Amino acid sequence: MLIGLVGGVFVLYTVVALQWASTSLGCDYAAYHHAADRLRSGLLLYDASVHSTGECGIFQYPPPFTLIVLPLTFLPLAAATWAWIVLMTGCFVLGVALLPVGGGVRLMVLLIGGVSWPFQLGLRIGTVGPLLFLLSVLSWRWLERPVRLGAATGAGFLVKLQPVILVGWMVLTRRWRAVGAFAALVGGASLAAALVGAGAWHEWFALLGRLSGSAYVVGTNGSVGAIAYFAGLGTPAAVAAQWGSTILVLLVVAWASLRLGSEPSFLIAVVASQLVSPMIWDHYAIQLLLPIAWLLERRQWWILIVPLSQAWMLVALVPLSVYLAGYFVTLAGVAAVAWQVRQTSAATPPLVAPS
Repeated sequence: MLIGLVGGVFVLYTVVALQWASTSLGCDYAAYHHAADRLRSGLLLYDASVHSTGECGIFQYPPPFTLIVLPLTFLPLAAATWAWIVLMTGCFVLGVALLPVGGGVRLMVLLIGGVSWPFQLGLRIGTVGPLLFLLSVLSWRWLERPVRLGAATGAGFLVKLQPVILVGWMVLTRRWRAVGAFAALVGGASLAAALVGAGAWHEWFALLGRLSGSAYVVGTNGSVGAIAYFAGLGTPAAVAAQWGSTILVLLVVAWASLRLGSEPSFLIAVVASQLVSPMIWDHYAIQLLLPIAWLLERRQWWILIVPLSQAWMLVALVPLSVYLAGYFVTLAGVAAVAWQVRQTSAATPPLVAPS
Protein backbone atom coordinates (compact mmCIF):
# COMPACT_ATOMS: atom_id res chain seq x y z
CA MET A 1 0.00 0.00 0.00
CA LEU A 2 2.75 2.44 1.00
CA ILE A 3 4.77 1.57 -2.11
CA GLY A 4 1.72 2.23 -4.29
CA LEU A 5 1.05 5.57 -2.58
CA VAL A 6 4.64 6.79 -2.98
CA GLY A 7 4.73 5.55 -6.57
CA GLY A 8 1.45 7.30 -7.32
CA VAL A 9 2.72 10.62 -5.94
CA PHE A 10 5.93 10.25 -7.95
CA VAL A 11 4.05 9.57 -11.20
CA LEU A 12 1.56 12.39 -10.57
CA TYR A 13 4.26 14.98 -9.95
CA THR A 14 6.23 13.82 -12.97
CA VAL A 15 3.25 13.96 -15.33
CA VAL A 16 2.24 17.43 -14.11
CA ALA A 17 5.81 18.71 -14.36
CA LEU A 18 6.13 17.51 -17.95
CA GLN A 19 2.78 19.06 -18.89
CA TRP A 20 3.92 22.42 -17.50
CA ALA A 21 7.25 22.30 -19.30
CA SER A 22 6.01 24.25 -22.34
CA THR A 23 8.91 25.53 -24.48
CA SER A 24 11.53 24.27 -22.01
CA LEU A 25 10.65 20.62 -22.64
CA GLY A 26 13.84 18.83 -23.67
CA CYS A 27 15.80 22.02 -24.34
CA ASP A 28 18.99 20.55 -22.85
CA TYR A 29 18.47 17.23 -24.60
CA ALA A 30 18.17 19.08 -27.91
CA ALA A 31 21.75 20.29 -27.41
CA TYR A 32 22.94 16.69 -26.98
CA HIS A 33 20.95 15.57 -30.01
CA HIS A 34 22.31 18.28 -32.30
CA ALA A 35 25.88 17.65 -31.08
CA ALA A 36 25.55 13.93 -31.85
CA ASP A 37 24.15 14.86 -35.27
CA ARG A 38 27.21 17.03 -35.88
CA LEU A 39 29.40 14.11 -34.83
CA ARG A 40 27.76 11.89 -37.44
CA SER A 41 28.33 14.57 -40.06
CA GLY A 42 31.99 15.10 -39.15
CA LEU A 43 31.40 18.69 -37.99
CA LEU A 44 32.72 20.47 -34.89
CA LEU A 45 30.98 19.43 -31.69
CA TYR A 46 31.24 22.80 -29.94
CA ASP A 47 30.17 26.24 -31.05
CA ALA A 48 33.22 28.52 -30.96
CA SER A 49 30.95 31.59 -30.89
CA VAL A 50 29.52 30.69 -27.46
CA HIS A 51 31.06 32.83 -24.70
CA SER A 52 28.40 32.80 -21.98
CA THR A 53 26.22 30.28 -20.23
CA GLY A 54 22.90 30.30 -18.41
CA GLU A 55 20.79 29.49 -21.46
CA CYS A 56 19.25 26.13 -22.16
CA GLY A 57 20.63 24.27 -25.15
CA ILE A 58 24.40 24.87 -24.98
CA PHE A 59 26.34 21.65 -25.47
CA GLN A 60 29.14 21.64 -22.89
CA TYR A 61 29.73 17.96 -22.14
CA PRO A 62 32.79 15.73 -22.74
CA PRO A 63 33.15 14.55 -26.37
CA PRO A 64 32.51 10.83 -25.64
CA PHE A 65 29.12 11.71 -24.18
CA THR A 66 27.81 12.11 -27.73
CA LEU A 67 28.31 8.36 -28.23
CA ILE A 68 25.59 7.74 -25.62
CA VAL A 69 23.12 9.96 -27.47
CA LEU A 70 24.13 8.84 -30.96
CA PRO A 71 21.57 5.99 -31.30
CA LEU A 72 18.72 8.42 -30.53
CA THR A 73 19.68 10.68 -33.43
CA PHE A 74 18.13 8.15 -35.80
CA LEU A 75 14.76 9.20 -34.35
CA PRO A 76 13.03 12.54 -34.99
CA LEU A 77 13.94 15.09 -32.31
CA ALA A 78 10.50 15.03 -30.66
CA ALA A 79 10.47 11.23 -30.36
CA ALA A 80 14.08 11.17 -29.20
CA THR A 81 13.29 13.77 -26.53
CA TRP A 82 10.54 11.63 -25.05
CA ALA A 83 12.73 8.53 -25.25
CA TRP A 84 15.42 10.40 -23.32
CA ILE A 85 12.93 11.56 -20.66
CA VAL A 86 11.68 8.00 -20.19
CA LEU A 87 15.29 6.78 -19.99
CA MET A 88 16.22 9.40 -17.38
CA THR A 89 13.12 8.58 -15.31
CA GLY A 90 14.17 4.94 -15.38
CA CYS A 91 17.72 5.87 -14.34
CA PHE A 92 16.43 7.74 -11.31
CA VAL A 93 14.03 5.02 -10.20
CA LEU A 94 16.70 2.35 -10.70
CA GLY A 95 19.22 4.46 -8.80
CA VAL A 96 16.83 4.77 -5.85
CA ALA A 97 16.15 1.02 -5.94
CA LEU A 98 19.90 0.30 -5.82
CA LEU A 99 20.73 2.65 -2.94
CA PRO A 100 22.60 0.60 -0.30
CA VAL A 101 20.13 1.55 2.44
CA GLY A 102 16.96 0.04 3.88
CA GLY A 103 13.71 -0.22 1.95
CA GLY A 104 11.99 2.43 4.04
CA VAL A 105 14.73 4.96 3.32
CA ARG A 106 14.56 4.15 -0.40
CA LEU A 107 10.84 4.87 -0.42
CA MET A 108 11.48 8.15 1.38
CA VAL A 109 14.16 9.12 -1.14
CA LEU A 110 11.84 8.28 -4.04
CA LEU A 111 9.16 10.49 -2.51
CA ILE A 112 11.32 13.50 -1.59
CA GLY A 113 13.20 13.20 -4.87
CA GLY A 114 10.06 12.91 -6.96
CA VAL A 115 8.48 16.05 -5.48
CA SER A 116 11.73 18.03 -5.60
CA TRP A 117 12.41 20.87 -8.00
CA PRO A 118 15.93 19.58 -8.89
CA PHE A 119 14.57 16.27 -10.20
CA GLN A 120 11.49 17.65 -11.94
CA LEU A 121 13.37 20.56 -13.54
CA GLY A 122 16.15 18.27 -14.71
CA LEU A 123 13.68 15.80 -16.16
CA ARG A 124 11.61 18.35 -18.05
CA ILE A 125 14.60 20.04 -19.72
CA GLY A 126 16.32 16.71 -20.38
CA THR A 127 19.49 16.96 -18.28
CA VAL A 128 21.87 14.12 -17.46
CA GLY A 129 21.25 14.42 -13.69
CA PRO A 130 19.35 11.13 -13.24
CA LEU A 131 22.02 9.24 -15.19
CA LEU A 132 24.76 10.77 -13.06
CA PHE A 133 22.72 9.91 -9.96
CA LEU A 134 22.52 6.25 -11.03
CA LEU A 135 26.26 6.08 -11.74
CA SER A 136 27.02 7.62 -8.33
CA VAL A 137 24.80 5.03 -6.65
CA LEU A 138 26.64 2.26 -8.50
CA SER A 139 29.98 3.72 -7.38
CA TRP A 140 28.68 3.73 -3.79
CA ARG A 141 27.60 0.09 -4.01
CA TRP A 142 30.97 -0.90 -5.51
CA LEU A 143 33.28 0.91 -3.07
CA GLU A 144 35.08 -2.34 -2.30
CA ARG A 145 35.04 -3.61 -5.90
CA PRO A 146 37.75 -1.40 -7.43
CA VAL A 147 37.36 -2.23 -11.12
CA ARG A 148 33.61 -1.63 -11.07
CA LEU A 149 34.08 1.49 -8.94
CA GLY A 150 36.58 2.93 -11.42
CA ALA A 151 34.37 2.04 -14.38
CA ALA A 152 31.27 3.66 -12.85
CA THR A 153 33.26 6.79 -11.95
CA GLY A 154 34.76 6.89 -15.43
CA ALA A 155 31.30 6.63 -16.98
CA GLY A 156 30.25 9.55 -14.76
CA PHE A 157 33.18 11.63 -16.02
CA LEU A 158 32.21 10.88 -19.62
CA VAL A 159 28.79 12.32 -18.81
CA LYS A 160 29.98 15.39 -16.89
CA LEU A 161 33.26 16.86 -15.65
CA GLN A 162 32.43 17.01 -11.91
CA PRO A 163 33.04 13.31 -11.02
CA VAL A 164 36.76 13.83 -11.68
CA ILE A 165 36.92 14.86 -7.99
CA LEU A 166 36.28 11.22 -7.16
CA VAL A 167 39.58 10.30 -8.82
CA GLY A 168 41.33 12.43 -6.21
CA TRP A 169 39.37 10.58 -3.52
CA MET A 170 40.43 7.23 -5.01
CA VAL A 171 44.07 8.33 -4.98
CA LEU A 172 43.88 9.51 -1.36
CA THR A 173 42.25 6.23 -0.29
CA ARG A 174 44.79 4.25 -2.37
CA ARG A 175 42.30 2.59 -4.66
CA TRP A 176 44.83 2.19 -7.45
CA ARG A 177 42.95 -0.49 -9.36
CA ALA A 178 39.92 1.80 -9.43
CA VAL A 179 42.10 4.61 -10.81
CA GLY A 180 43.38 2.23 -13.48
CA ALA A 181 39.85 1.17 -14.45
CA PHE A 182 38.81 4.83 -14.63
CA ALA A 183 41.75 5.66 -16.92
CA ALA A 184 41.11 2.64 -19.14
CA LEU A 185 37.43 3.44 -19.66
CA VAL A 186 37.95 7.16 -20.24
CA GLY A 187 40.89 6.49 -22.54
CA GLY A 188 38.98 3.95 -24.62
CA ALA A 189 35.91 6.15 -24.94
CA SER A 190 38.06 9.16 -25.81
CA LEU A 191 39.78 7.19 -28.56
CA ALA A 192 36.42 6.09 -29.96
CA ALA A 193 35.18 9.68 -29.97
CA ALA A 194 38.41 10.95 -31.51
CA LEU A 195 38.05 8.61 -34.48
CA VAL A 196 35.04 10.61 -35.62
CA GLY A 197 35.70 13.96 -33.94
CA ALA A 198 39.39 14.85 -33.97
CA GLY A 199 40.29 17.85 -31.82
CA ALA A 200 37.08 17.65 -29.80
CA TRP A 201 38.83 17.55 -26.41
CA HIS A 202 40.68 20.77 -27.19
CA GLU A 203 37.41 22.42 -28.25
CA TRP A 204 35.73 21.25 -25.05
CA PHE A 205 38.37 22.65 -22.70
CA ALA A 206 38.37 25.93 -24.64
CA LEU A 207 34.58 26.14 -24.29
CA LEU A 208 34.72 25.46 -20.53
CA GLY A 209 37.31 28.20 -20.16
CA ARG A 210 35.05 30.69 -21.92
CA LEU A 211 31.94 29.69 -19.99
CA SER A 212 33.55 29.65 -16.54
CA GLY A 213 34.60 33.27 -16.98
CA SER A 214 30.97 34.34 -17.44
CA ALA A 215 29.42 32.09 -14.79
CA TYR A 216 29.42 34.62 -11.96
CA VAL A 217 27.10 37.06 -13.72
CA VAL A 218 24.37 34.48 -14.46
CA GLY A 219 21.40 35.04 -12.18
CA THR A 220 20.36 31.36 -12.14
CA ASN A 221 23.79 30.17 -11.01
CA GLY A 222 23.81 29.07 -7.37
CA SER A 223 27.58 28.79 -6.86
CA VAL A 224 29.43 30.62 -4.08
CA GLY A 225 30.99 33.03 -6.56
CA ALA A 226 27.72 33.89 -8.30
CA ILE A 227 25.86 34.46 -5.04
CA ALA A 228 28.70 36.68 -3.81
CA TYR A 229 28.58 38.65 -7.05
CA PHE A 230 24.83 39.26 -6.84
CA ALA A 231 25.22 40.20 -3.18
CA GLY A 232 27.07 43.26 -4.52
CA LEU A 233 30.65 42.19 -3.76
CA GLY A 234 31.89 42.66 -7.33
CA THR A 235 33.77 40.32 -9.65
CA PRO A 236 37.18 40.17 -7.85
CA ALA A 237 35.51 39.33 -4.52
CA ALA A 238 33.24 36.78 -6.23
CA VAL A 239 36.23 35.02 -7.80
CA ALA A 240 38.06 35.06 -4.45
CA ALA A 241 35.00 33.64 -2.68
CA GLN A 242 34.69 30.86 -5.24
CA TRP A 243 38.35 29.91 -4.96
CA GLY A 244 38.27 30.11 -1.18
CA SER A 245 35.22 27.85 -1.05
CA THR A 246 36.81 25.40 -3.49
CA ILE A 247 40.02 25.14 -1.47
CA LEU A 248 38.08 24.66 1.77
CA VAL A 249 35.89 21.94 0.26
CA LEU A 250 38.89 20.10 -1.21
CA LEU A 251 40.61 20.21 2.17
CA VAL A 252 37.51 18.64 3.72
CA VAL A 253 37.60 15.89 1.07
CA ALA A 254 41.28 15.23 1.81
CA TRP A 255 40.64 15.13 5.57
CA ALA A 256 37.63 12.83 5.17
CA SER A 257 39.54 10.52 2.84
CA LEU A 258 42.31 10.08 5.40
CA ARG A 259 40.26 10.10 8.61
CA LEU A 260 36.77 8.78 7.92
CA GLY A 261 35.47 5.51 6.50
CA SER A 262 34.93 4.63 2.87
CA GLU A 263 31.23 5.48 2.72
CA PRO A 264 31.24 8.91 4.39
CA SER A 265 34.41 10.06 2.64
CA PHE A 266 33.00 8.96 -0.72
CA LEU A 267 29.72 10.79 -0.10
CA ILE A 268 31.59 13.92 0.97
CA ALA A 269 33.51 13.72 -2.31
CA VAL A 270 30.20 13.42 -4.21
CA VAL A 271 28.92 16.63 -2.57
CA ALA A 272 32.27 18.34 -3.19
CA SER A 273 32.14 17.41 -6.88
CA GLN A 274 29.18 19.76 -7.22
CA LEU A 275 30.35 22.48 -4.83
CA VAL A 276 33.67 23.13 -6.57
CA SER A 277 31.95 23.90 -9.86
CA PRO A 278 31.76 27.60 -10.78
CA MET A 279 28.31 26.80 -12.18
CA ILE A 280 25.69 25.15 -9.94
CA TRP A 281 22.23 24.91 -11.43
CA ASP A 282 19.16 23.91 -9.42
CA HIS A 283 19.00 20.43 -10.88
CA TYR A 284 22.51 19.53 -9.68
CA ALA A 285 21.06 19.06 -6.18
CA ILE A 286 19.70 15.65 -7.18
CA GLN A 287 23.13 14.34 -6.14
CA LEU A 288 22.44 15.36 -2.55
CA LEU A 289 19.97 12.48 -2.31
CA LEU A 290 22.90 10.07 -1.84
CA PRO A 291 24.30 11.59 1.38
CA ILE A 292 20.75 12.37 2.52
CA ALA A 293 19.90 8.66 2.19
CA TRP A 294 23.02 7.77 4.22
CA LEU A 295 22.04 10.19 6.98
CA LEU A 296 18.42 9.01 7.04
CA GLU A 297 19.63 5.43 7.37
CA ARG A 298 21.34 6.61 10.57
CA ARG A 299 18.14 8.27 11.82
CA GLN A 300 19.39 11.80 11.25
CA TRP A 301 15.89 13.04 10.48
CA TRP A 302 16.92 16.70 10.68
CA ILE A 303 18.52 16.34 7.22
CA LEU A 304 15.01 16.28 5.71
CA ILE A 305 15.07 20.07 5.94
CA VAL A 306 17.39 20.08 2.90
CA PRO A 307 15.14 18.23 0.40
CA LEU A 308 12.01 19.84 1.84
CA SER A 309 13.49 23.29 1.19
CA GLN A 310 13.94 22.22 -2.45
CA ALA A 311 10.36 21.03 -2.91
CA TRP A 312 8.75 21.99 -6.20
CA MET A 313 5.90 23.90 -4.52
CA LEU A 314 8.44 26.19 -2.79
CA VAL A 315 10.55 27.00 -5.83
CA ALA A 316 9.15 30.54 -6.18
CA LEU A 317 9.82 31.30 -2.51
CA VAL A 318 13.27 29.81 -1.93
CA PRO A 319 16.35 31.77 -3.07
CA LEU A 320 19.37 30.07 -4.65
CA SER A 321 21.37 30.70 -1.49
CA VAL A 322 19.18 28.11 0.28
CA TYR A 323 20.10 25.53 -2.36
CA LEU A 324 23.77 26.35 -1.87
CA ALA A 325 23.39 26.09 1.90
CA GLY A 326 21.94 22.60 1.38
CA TYR A 327 25.26 21.39 -0.02
CA PHE A 328 27.25 22.70 2.93
CA VAL A 329 24.72 21.43 5.49
CA THR A 330 24.75 17.96 3.92
CA LEU A 331 28.54 17.86 3.67
CA ALA A 332 28.93 18.99 7.29
CA GLY A 333 26.25 16.54 8.43
CA VAL A 334 27.97 13.52 6.90
CA ALA A 335 31.35 14.62 8.28
CA ALA A 336 29.97 15.22 11.79
CA VAL A 337 28.04 11.95 12.03
CA ALA A 338 30.95 9.89 10.65
CA TRP A 339 33.39 11.59 13.02
CA GLN A 340 31.09 10.96 15.98
CA VAL A 341 30.86 7.27 15.07
CA ARG A 342 34.64 7.11 14.76
CA GLN A 343 35.18 8.75 18.14
CA THR A 344 32.59 6.52 19.82
CA SER A 345 34.21 3.40 18.36
CA ALA A 346 37.63 4.56 19.54
CA ALA A 347 36.34 5.23 23.06
CA THR A 348 34.56 1.88 23.40
CA PRO A 349 36.87 -0.73 24.96
CA PRO A 350 37.02 -4.05 23.10
CA LEU A 351 35.06 -6.94 24.52
CA VAL A 352 37.19 -9.46 26.38
CA ALA A 353 36.12 -13.04 26.15
CA PRO A 354 35.64 -14.71 29.52
CA SER A 355 38.49 -17.01 30.50
